[in-house]
Amino acid sequence: NFDKITIKIPGKLTPSIVYEGTPIPVVFEGVEGKVWQDFNNHGEIKLSLTATDIKVAGEKHIKVNNGGNRE
Repeated sequence: NFDKITIKIPGKLTPSIVYEGTPIPVVFEGVEGKVWQDFNNHGEIKLSLTATDIKVAGEKHIKVNNGGNRE
């Protein structure tokens, strides 16, 4: 259930991380989002995200709470 979304970093004109075909865990700083309804496109709900910076994630991994499920 992964979705792709673009996160823009204002002021960055070139990628700060080199992508060589293998997924890279990253951390975004200062993430802000907004949701709006696009009436020019049949009322579709749109999402826009911006961040102040992006960095390669360190060795620490974030654990996500799975709601008590042990699958």
